[in-house]
Amino acid sequence: MAIDKRRERSSSVGSDSEIENDLDISVVKKRQRVDDGSGMLTEPTMKGGYIKKVKLINFMCHSNFSIELGPKINFIVGHNGSGKSAILTAIAICLGGKASQTQRASRLSSFIKDGSTFSIITVHISNNENDPYDYESFGDEIIVERTISKTGSSYKIKNAQNKTVSTKRDVLEKILLHYEIVIDNPMSILTQDAARSFLTSTTPSKIYQYLSEGIQHETWKLKNSATMMDNNDTEKSIISLRGKLEKLLEEKNNKEKEYKIRQSQESSALNLRNLKGKLAWKHVSNFEANLANAENELESEKKKLQECIARQQKLESSDATFEGERNHLSEQLNKAKLEAADIRAELARKASEKSEVLSRYQEAERTQVDIKNQVKSSTQNISRVKQAYDEEKARLSGGYNEERKNEVKKLEESESLLKAVSEKLTRNEAQIDELSSKLSAISPEEERIQTEIRMYDREISDLKKGIDEIHQIQNNKLAAFGENTMAVVAAINKIAPRFKSKPIGPIGQYVTLKDPKWRFILNRQLQGSLTAFIVENAEDRKLILKIFEQYRTSYPIIISKKDLFDYESSLPDKQYTTVLDVLDISDEHVKRVLIDQNKIESTILVENRREAEHLMYNRPHNVTQCYAMTKGSDGCIIGGNDRNASGSTPIFGIMKSYMEISSGQADNTSVLQDRLADAHRARKSAGDSQSSLMTHKHSLRKELETRQRAVEVYRNKLVKLRSDIRKSKDILNEEIDDSRLTALESELEELELSKSQYEQQLTDSMIMLEDIDAEIKAVGKLAREVQTQFERKQTDVRAIEDKISSLENERARKREYISEAKAEEQKHKAEITKYEASIVDMKREISSGLEKATKFIKERPEFGPEETFETLLHQFKEAQAKLQEMQRYQSKSLAEITREYQIAQTNFHEGEKQYKRAKAIINHLKMLQNTHESNYQHFLNVATMSIYQEFTRILRERSFEGKLNINHNKKIVELSAAPKNEYLADRNNDKAKGTAGRDTKTLSGGEKSFSQIAFLLSVWKVINSRIRGLDEFDVFMDEVNRKVSMKLMIKAIKSSNNSQTIFITPNNMADMNVQDDDVKINLMADAR
Repeated sequence: MAIDKRRERSSSVGSDSEIENDLDISVVKKRQRVDDGSGMLTEPTMKGGYIKKVKLINFMCHSNFSIELGPKINFIVGHNGSGKSAILTAIAICLGGKASQTQRASRLSSFIKDGSTFSIITVHISNNENDPYDYESFGDEIIVERTISKTGSSYKIKNAQNKTVSTKRDVLEKILLHYEIVIDNPMSILTQDAARSFLTSTTPSKIYQYLSEGIQHETWKLKNSATMMDNNDTEKSIISLRGKLEKLLEEKNNKEKEYKIRQSQESSALNLRNLKGKLAWKHVSNFEANLANAENELESEKKKLQECIARQQKLESSDATFEGERNHLSEQLNKAKLEAADIRAELARKASEKSEVLSRYQEAERTQVDIKNQVKSSTQNISRVKQAYDEEKARLSGGYNEERKNEVKKLEESESLLKAVSEKLTRNEAQIDELSSKLSAISPEEERIQTEIRMYDREISDLKKGIDEIHQIQNNKLAAFGENTMAVVAAINKIAPRFKSKPIGPIGQYVTLKDPKWRFILNRQLQGSLTAFIVENAEDRKLILKIFEQYRTSYPIIISKKDLFDYESSLPDKQYTTVLDVLDISDEHVKRVLIDQNKIESTILVENRREAEHLMYNRPHNVTQCYAMTKGSDGCIIGGNDRNASGSTPIFGIMKSYMEISSGQADNTSVLQDRLADAHRARKSAGDSQSSLMTHKHSLRKELETRQRAVEVYRNKLVKLRSDIRKSKDILNEEIDDSRLTALESELEELELSKSQYEQQLTDSMIMLEDIDAEIKAVGKLAREVQTQFERKQTDVRAIEDKISSLENERARKREYISEAKAEEQKHKAEITKYEASIVDMKREISSGLEKATKFIKERPEFGPEETFETLLHQFKEAQAKLQEMQRYQSKSLAEITREYQIAQTNFHEGEKQYKRAKAIINHLKMLQNTHESNYQHFLNVATMSIYQEFTRILRERSFEGKLNINHNKKIVELSAAPKNEYLADRNNDKAKGTAGRDTKTLSGGEKSFSQIAFLLSVWKVINSRIRGLDEFDVFMDEVNRKVSMKLMIKAIKSSNNSQTIFITPNNMADMNVQDDDVKINLMADAR
């Protein structure tokens, strides 16, 4: 494991704490590897920092050469003289190496190709893996370019876009330190000469020298020696300080003796000093009390600030949900309006269906009248034919026997009874017709009464709402225009001089309604203008908009210069009442704006809708549109804009009062209350009429059912009587020439059959009328249900609009609270700043006071309740006067003696402090040196064990066994290795002979190279350099050893996830058959 020399350069000599920290980082951070149980040390995850590309211009034998390298294992293969070794040399030089370290030259200019004046080396380093270096500046790649000239060299450190980021060497060192790229370690990159020397080394001391350089053991020893020298220098300084301290002590004792002699004569001087110290400490105590109060106030303000911020955040959080609720309610409102429109259309369809059914009912009634006429005509014809039949029968009855007489009598009785039953049937049918007509007449009346009840209910609701709004307007006339209107008007008045022309508004406060019955229509139609403000220019508009934003509200703004134009010529005929006529407008500018915006001078008012439609059909002069009242809806607009002259559009929606009703028409509330009482009475009367009508309807239905049952009975009797008459006639017609009688009888039967058919048709017609009547009732009921749905949906629309209005008001209130909270937050912050500044001043004053007080009295004295600052000051002045009186008779003042004594005392204390500090420093340095030495010894043990384990593992990969003995005291490394069988046999023989095992001297050239390479890979594993290089490592291997060793090296190096290895070899790699994604082979062209 390497100790980075760059870190050494950044540390000052003798700074053992930094050395210890570096060592800890080296042991802990760089060796983030753990034993997986097999003796193998695992490496950290692959990261950037490997060399992607090297480019050489005029360097050694290369004029213009580039090569791309893989992130793991690279073989550069070429014949001697092809410039292979120059690549490793170039990498070392470009990344900050010295010429002497390459063992190829002593000066950088020696690397410039013959015939050239400069050389450029460019190395591309990956920066897009895990943990990149300053990715924002460099991107995926760091390009290091070193230019060498005859007189020196320079650096350019570029980003992935080839733009220069820095030209400083220390930036390069930071990059190398970040990626743990070690160039100046001789074991990281072994050049051709170094590799040959290492691979041919046979003596233990020479091998240890390479190991020592690799782990930089000698560097540490030199640094440790420097630290010991620093300790010696510090100990010499302590001896010098001790001598000075003895002299200061002697001077202090002399001054103290002089001071004590004079002290007995100058006791008052001591008292004076004590009083001065008490005054200083009292001053400090007063400031400390003030400081405690200020700190308490500061904490209180901070707590209030946090509470204010929390309250503000809560308000802002709830305000953030407004848009969602507002959109949700808007969607509900749009949906409700669409549903209301659909219901209105359905109501129109039901009205059309009802009209169609009524037409069918009327047609059925006419058909019934025709059928009744037919029945009546048939009855008359039957009477006529029956009379002729009776006369013919009387003519033929003269020669009948007694039996025939009885049969005749029976026939006459049956016919008489038939006549009576027919009359009763006719009367009952007539009564049924009459009852049906009465019931049919009740249905329209019933519908009319129900319509009146709904109308009265709505009128009562509107009147109650109107009374409430009048009360509200009486309390606050501006309340109708919105919750913040009063504040907005007050703000406008406050900054009135800033307006070029003071705004007017809201317009509605200048308008009074003379006739309350037009209250709903005019409030609804003029709403947009009544809530507006009037300004005369764009600058005033911007100013008033700021006021609206301040209060989180919005009103329409009308830009209109004051132009009192003449509108008399645009008025319609005086017989018409215009909107202008029913409004009392107190401001002429407002009046012109309403004329311009709403055409109030040309809009007429007509109570009756039909009369209004007829009037607008004739297009009266200077009339643009007309407002009319309706019973079934709130009102309607007739004409206007591109509408037909008599076409009407309903007015409906939520009504809100923006105008005050004229007080000249008696008390407005009294008028509405009177109308409310009238509406209640009318509603009660309509309810009573409805109850009476329902009772009468029930009575008629009962009577109708009775008559219908009687008709059924009579019809059955008629059928029986007709059957009896036919039987009697059959008996009387036997053996009699009664052809005429028979003809009359046939005619009579046909007539009776025809009448019976007409009667059946009449019955069917009555049933049809009942069915149609039931259908009318059903359609009417459905229409009422649809009307109820429509009214309910209108109520829903008004409720949603009220919710939206309430939500807007709530949001405005919350925004006011947020503004107040922000103002309060700023106030608390200002208070905190003030207290913090005050506390800083007090602490500064206390610190200064303490410094002064401790000069007189080192410990804080106790103060009695009577020892105030004023009393102490008084005592001090008295003592000072006494001392001055005493000093008049002395040759040397007490102050002078005291000052000399204090100086001597201070000098001694300072010298004593310096001596103690020096002693502490030397003790600390010794402790750090011992700790550092212990830590480094631990590091050597761990590194030695790691090298041994890795060396043994690599040997066993090739079925070798060996022994590695690293002795740091003797500075030797003893290697013994051989094929496993030979090694075990030799070891047994050696045990028997009492001799050591085979060392590297007894190995073949290939085996020796392999064992040396195994040792090098073990050291590499420990020093963990990001980039490693080895030149001509296999020159002493035969093909068999080379092939086996190469595979083992690749396998060993692949286990290191964080290193890039570059091998230089002159031998052909074709027979190696290397097929591995982690291995890249680059073939060099022969030199030309």
